[in-house]
Amino acid sequence: DVLRTNDGESFLQPRGLAALTGALRTTKLRYALTGSVAAQAFAPVSPAKLAMVYVDHSSNSADEFDLRPTDAGANVILLEPYDDVVFERLVEHNGLKLVNPSQLAVDLLTGPGRSPSEGQELLAWMKEHTDAWRA
Repeated sequence: DVLRTNDGESFLQPRGLAALTGALRTTKLRYALTGSVAAQAFAPVSPAKLAMVYVDHSSNSADEFDLRPTDAGANVILLEPYDDVVFERLVEHNGLKLVNPSQLAVDLLTGPGRSPSEGQELLAWMKEHTDAWRA
């Protein structure tokens, strides 16, 4: 489970996910985007409402990305990974660093909300496009 295996904190980006992705494109911090926002690059199902981002230190990243801690209404979850494997074989898409599709599938299938449905769509995409993601 992506939220149990990794240390996650919930945040609100008051200006929305576009503001977050803009900050990710210019940051010098190490990160890897996963979840619904990352799935948009491979198998878009519907507009993303929640971003999950692997980072080294959630407090530093929250400040860098102008995020507000919240217990309800989060649109961003910062994850401190249990293992650096999430930062390996990153995929760059539109100036964003995404986890590789196999990691993305695991995160979606075990993620919150509609993530498991998005994970199923990603798996279907992966079966049909093996040359696009296998390295």
